[in-house]
Amino acid sequence: MEFQQAVTETIENAARDVANQLSKPESLEKLEQFKRKIARKKGTVESQLRNTIQTQLDGVHSGLAKLKESEAIIREIRDKMAEVGQMYKQCAELTEVVNPIKDVNRKYRQLQATTTHINNIFSVPTGVKQTSELINAGDLLQAHGILSELEHTRDELLVQLYLSEESFVEKNTSLHHYFEPLSGLSDSLGQQLWLRINDTFKLIAEEPRKIVTALRIIEREEKIDKSVAELLKEENIPSSHIQGRPKKWREKCMDILETVIINKCKEVVPGDRMTSPDDWLREYLSSMGSICFQCLDVTKKHGPKCFPPGYDIFNTCLRWFHENLQNVIGNLISSDLNSRDTSTLIIWIIDMKESFKQALSIDFDSVGPLISQEQHDGMVKICLEEEGRQTLTLVKEMMDEEFKFWCGAQGPDTDITGICYTSVTISLFQMVEQHLEAFTQMGQTIKLQLLERLIGVLVEFQDEYRAKAEEYITQHSSAPLFFPFIIAIANNCKQAIDFTAQLKQRACSEYNVTTLKREIEEGFKVLTEKFDEIGIHCCDLLLDAVFADMRPLLDNLFSKDEWLPQDHPHKLFLNIEHTLTEHNAQGFVHLKQQYHSYIIVCALDRLVKAYLQGMLERRLVLKKDKERETAARLIQEEVRKLSSMFSKLSHATNTKHIGVIEKLSELIRVKQEGLVLEITALAHHHPNLRAHHIIAILAMRGDLNKNSAKKIIEQTPYNGDNLESSKSQHASAVKKNDEASLLQSLTVPNPYGMFR
Repeated sequence: MEFQQAVTETIENAARDVANQLSKPESLEKLEQFKRKIARKKGTVESQLRNTIQTQLDGVHSGLAKLKESEAIIREIRDKMAEVGQMYKQCAELTEVVNPIKDVNRKYRQLQATTTHINNIFSVPTGVKQTSELINAGDLLQAHGILSELEHTRDELLVQLYLSEESFVEKNTSLHHYFEPLSGLSDSLGQQLWLRINDTFKLIAEEPRKIVTALRIIEREEKIDKSVAELLKEENIPSSHIQGRPKKWREKCMDILETVIINKCKEVVPGDRMTSPDDWLREYLSSMGSICFQCLDVTKKHGPKCFPPGYDIFNTCLRWFHENLQNVIGNLISSDLNSRDTSTLIIWIIDMKESFKQALSIDFDSVGPLISQEQHDGMVKICLEEEGRQTLTLVKEMMDEEFKFWCGAQGPDTDITGICYTSVTISLFQMVEQHLEAFTQMGQTIKLQLLERLIGVLVEFQDEYRAKAEEYITQHSSAPLFFPFIIAIANNCKQAIDFTAQLKQRACSEYNVTTLKREIEEGFKVLTEKFDEIGIHCCDLLLDAVFADMRPLLDNLFSKDEWLPQDHPHKLFLNIEHTLTEHNAQGFVHLKQQYHSYIIVCALDRLVKAYLQGMLERRLVLKKDKERETAARLIQEEVRKLSSMFSKLSHATNTKHIGVIEKLSELIRVKQEGLVLEITALAHHHPNLRAHHIIAILAMRGDLNKNSAKKIIEQTPYNGDNLESSKSQHASAVKKNDEASLLQSLTVPNPYGMFR
């Protein structure tokens, strides 16, 4: 049914294919071409079909041949199995015939063993006596030779008795009694060997022959144990039936050596903590290290010459000493050591490993760590926490002493250049250096952790220092030594900044890095910034006091009676110059260079601001040309004198932004016709000037009204400048010693309201 369906589908598919090929009239011209193409496809398919059928037929023929061959082999195997079964039945009968021969052979072997050892059997009493005498005389090697022959005889006889038909237990009683003295001799010989093994570390250096003899005997016994074990295994005899075997003397030798090392470590007893709290641990660890060093040194030099290579004596002893040191250190850690003793223990571990490595080429870490990472971290934590507490306590004591010194009757110290200072920062950073130096032996990692903790202590000192300084400023501002100590505090901050930079540089150099870990870098940055803030604050305080003294002088700038007198035109400026020069000579020169430069620059900035403020407040109205000419000339002369004075006070002072005063004075002197041009030039050279500044200066002239000023401004780059925004500029100005911030801090809220 399925075949008929397939034929039908094939015919239908063929019909569709022919219909597709002849769907167009011009396709009839290609009919012959289509026939040839289909004929080629048909031939190809028939050829493939014939090849496939032929291949399958060949496979069937081959499979049939192998089946026939397998049938023949199976038949042959069945015949062979039948023959083997028949032969097995015949062997059972042969066993009964051979049994008498086996009995004869067993008796022959027993008699042969007896004959072989007959002389040794009869010489047992003599051999026992001779061996005992040799043992007492210390000739252990010869004693062992005789003893081993007697034991060999005993073992052979016991094996043969076990192999006999009779019960071994019933037959061996007299034989055991006869050879019983051998066990006592073996024990006596062993005792002599163990005495020598107990003195191994002494004998291998002084009398190596004795230890070599003992080891030779032990190695012989190991070989005998091995041969007897092989014999018993071959004859299927339980090892318990051979008296005194195996002896396992090598194993006992190693156990005794390990016990010797344990006892040597236990012999070192720590001293009393109460009677010698500072030295008990150092002495105990020193003795422990000395014993380990001596034993390992002797073992390294003489051990390999005495012990066979299989013992690996040096590495074995190293491992035992390592284990004992681990136990010793673990017991010490669990005994609640204080921070000093913990530091001693950490340093001893590091020094011991380093000294052993240099002197004996021993790497303890190759065996394993003496303490776990958890123990190490716990010890380091104890040391660092205690070190931090002690340092913080000392810092607070130093700060209390410093505050008392500030409030005392004695002034601060001065160096050869006249710089004022107190010793607190020097003492502080010396203490930090000492603590770091004390931790040098503990390794760089621990020292770096201590540095991080000490930076935290320095930050706390910094906060305390600032708080004490603020307290001193509040309570003692009228004290006679107030200004010298404020100068000293500022200098101390600069000194602390320098010490911080040196500390960071040494740390980077010591660890051979350009940058330290982020927390330490941040700590150094915070230290520098906060110390600088305190120093700047002190400088600002000094400036506030100076300018408070000069406030009456500054308030009279550009007043007609005080600033523009006919008889003494520069009286105010001379008073200002005298006041600043006097304060500089008596106080500012005692500041370190950085803060001296800062205070001079700030003083200049404040003076320039005072001059500009006086001009912008219209304290003086100049209605006549001659008055304007005189005022402009006086302003320019005082500007030049200011520049000269501050250049002398500090070579680092930049006086360029004073020029804005001189430029503004030109707006006072110039004729009305030239104001637009002058203002335009001013806007170009001083872009931070604003319209309200210009309007205030124009109001100072006195020859313009409000409308005239507006018209002038409209013709300049300041046209459209938002005057309302000037009200908020002062609050947003950043404190900088430059022209931009200076002008931003000067505002005229209602500049046109200045015109009358």
